Amino acid sequence: MQNIQNESGQASTTNNEIGIGGANTNEPVINTLAQVSTKKTQMQLDAEYIKKNFSLTLPAKAEITSHYGKREKTEIVSENHQGIDIGVVVGTTIVAAMEGTVTVVSKEGDYGTHVKIVNKDVTTIYAHCSKILVKEGEKVKKGQKIALSGNTGNTTGPHLHFEIRRQERTVDPELILSWK
Repeated sequence: MQNIQNESGQASTTNNEIGIGGANTNEPVINTLAQVSTKKTQMQLDAEYIKKNFSLTLPAKAEITSHYGKREKTEIVSENHQGIDIGVVVGTTIVAAMEGTVTVVSKEGDYGTHVKIVNKDVTTIYAHCSKILVKEGEKVKKGQKIALSGNTGNTTGPHLHFEIRRQERTVDPELILSWK
């Protein structure tokens, strides 16, 4: 320890020893926790990219009944949920969350009646519909009516299953859109 005088002539102490908590200069100790960089996940990077480069809106205004990610698996419900479920009654209007081209209209598989819209490297999927109002190859605008909600495919009740993908990676819609 070394005693030194500050500008007003008062004595103060500095620790010039090296060791635990010690320093070898009179410079202040820098908080190393603040210097640790936080690495973003690929999903966070994809969400930021989508928000920066695309304009999206809610496909239906209702409560989310099943969030993105891990959930308890049942005979009907998958363990890894690739989108969100929006609780709506059969026949609720579904709108395109973004502009793009309809690339799939299908009644096949677990998604039941569903539609896929693509804009560059971003895809939105609307599943379990009762009726699709657009055709493959059609260009749609954000907010355009594209379907009516339903209870088709592998479901536990009426709802809209909504997915967002960048390339083939799924992105949690709640990282992009707000339901408040």
